[in-house]
Amino acid sequence: MRLLKLVVCSLFLLGAFSQHLHAQCSASFSADTLSCSGDNVVFVANSQDSGTHYTWDFGDLSSGNSNYDTLAQTAHSYSKSGVYTVTLIIETDSSCRDSFSRKLTVFKTPILNFSYENACKDLPSRLNSNVNADSSDSIAHYYWDLGNSDSSKSAQVVVTYAKAQNYTVKLKVISKFGCTDSLSQSIRIYDRPSASISLKEVCQNSTVGFTADTKSAATAYTFDFGDSSMFTQRIVDHVYSKTGWILPKLWVTYPTTTCAIDLDSIKVNPIPNARFKIWNDTQCFRHNQVCISLQHDFSVSKRSVSFDDGYIAQVDDPKDSIECHSYIDPDGGTYKITVELTDTNGCSSTQFLDSAVVIHPKLIARISNPKVVGCFGADVLFQNGTNRDSADLKRVMWIWGDTAASDTLPLLFGKHRYEQDGVFYGRLIVQDIDGCWDTADALNEVRNTQYPVDARIDTLLGYCHNN
Repeated sequence: MRLLKLVVCSLFLLGAFSQHLHAQCSASFSADTLSCSGDNVVFVANSQDSGTHYTWDFGDLSSGNSNYDTLAQTAHSYSKSGVYTVTLIIETDSSCRDSFSRKLTVFKTPILNFSYENACKDLPSRLNSNVNADSSDSIAHYYWDLGNSDSSKSAQVVVTYAKAQNYTVKLKVISKFGCTDSLSQSIRIYDRPSASISLKEVCQNSTVGFTADTKSAATAYTFDFGDSSMFTQRIVDHVYSKTGWILPKLWVTYPTTTCAIDLDSIKVNPIPNARFKIWNDTQCFRHNQVCISLQHDFSVSKRSVSFDDGYIAQVDDPKDSIECHSYIDPDGGTYKITVELTDTNGCSSTQFLDSAVVIHPKLIARISNPKVVGCFGADVLFQNGTNRDSADLKRVMWIWGDTAASDTLPLLFGKHRYEQDGVFYGRLIVQDIDGCWDTADALNEVRNTQYPVDARIDTLLGYCHNN
């Protein structure tokens, strides 16, 4: 019985010790807690005793069978960014089992690209990096190898290449969490554009010629004329209406880039202001004087005003702004006034108005009458000899020269009886339908004598005669 109890007790103690040994196995592993998509993450079980079995679950179900492994040391590549739970289960031959889990953050590996512009010899070429990185990450470092022994650590680089040839440019980026990408790309550097300009100083509204030099591989030539206008053609003329200093450019398009250069500046001088105003542009011929008011400044060196009747008023270095002229053709007419100015820069401008000057024909009043000597009242007939038909006359006024009131009718003949003593001359005032007036005085006098008569018999004489 003692022996039996001893055996039973020994078995009990052995079982308890065995259970204690099973509880001593512990699952744990070493691995980075941060990684980048596409990278291999190495996982190492901390316990690698013989008789131990390993089961890995990388938490990446989208990877299929690759999500699992049974080695003590293994690796797994995550194709997508995210937070993954990695679990290790160990089991010993003595049936001891344990598990351990850790979180792993995987960041998106940057996708790198770069572009370049103005890639021509002896011009500042710009290289621009373009990185698509994780929203929770950022690019910390840039490493450029520019292919000409130059390097840079900036996101954007400006470099001048001395030769027109191909260059191999390399770029590597490293993010804040250590994710990297690199790119090697061959870029072509083309010939520097060049062009000639026909004139460097012109007057407003003048034409300037532009000629781009032919370049190998060029597909288009575009001129920026510097006045908000452009034109695509290798040889082109342009008219400048904008004044001041103009800075034109030339853009040359190549298969992989477009290069721009600044051309020589152009000075566009304003043309003189030849605008003017006509004062009283409709007048009668008699005493006509047409004046214009000019708006130019004192930079004008020569002024020419044509009044359209053969008379041209020319003035050098004019200091006034008024020019007047009287037309001498008695038949009148319509005239177009033209102003031409030239300034100290040699720029000229011409201006004329659509409205014309109108000079009405000369109105000539004529009056005629016979020379009259009358007694006891003289009747005189005056004749209107004005150089207008009656239909062209608006008003006629006869002034007789005595105290009698003037008459406005008739138009062509005037008749008056003089009853006062004296010598009188008639006068005619006429107005035509254009509003022009003229006056004429008669050349022949009217002389009238009026005697008072008081007849009576003072003495009666009688005579007898006999045969």
